[in-house]
Amino acid sequence: MVYLNIGEYQKSIEILEEGLKIADQRIPFMLSNLSLAYFNSGQQQKSEDILAELENLYIDGNQGSPAFFAAQIYWGIKLFNEKRPYLLLLLSLIIFSPVSRLTVVVAWWIDTRWEIGTHYSLHFDSFAQAAFQQVVYGSLIQIIPGFLLGSLTIAIMQYRKPVIR
Repeated sequence: MVYLNIGEYQKSIEILEEGLKIADQRIPFMLSNLSLAYFNSGQQQKSEDILAELENLYIDGNQGSPAFFAAQIYWGIKLFNEKRPYLLLLLSLIIFSPVSRLTVVVAWWIDTRWEIGTHYSLHFDSFAQAAFQQVVYGSLIQIIPGFLLGSLTIAIMQYRKPVIR
């Protein structure tokens, strides 16, 4: 990430690609930084391909929530020219994060109501507990790293070196 921060996008790409080979898996955080490096190096198609990969990882459901990382990069790229990009990013996270956590509360309710037997019923004893833990704690778990990643993206976009072809 140091190379990404100082505008050495090609070096960042090389290191991230090598790291993904060594890890032998597609790690969402590394993919999100790789997408940003490709974008800043003028390789928008490769950046978009990686964002699509992150979306597919989310759809497959075996990698947590990679779409979350993609969304933060997207907001960072879209907001970097705004007058107050960090405030807009934070407000977006504060508004959308609790809303996104409500789906887990609904999934818990469906699981316990119809005794489907998914993992949702294992974590909470009541609707109030599910709602509170997801909307409050779950949101904080998204807002804090989301703001850090989004801020990093905004800073890189604001101070990036122009690509010379």
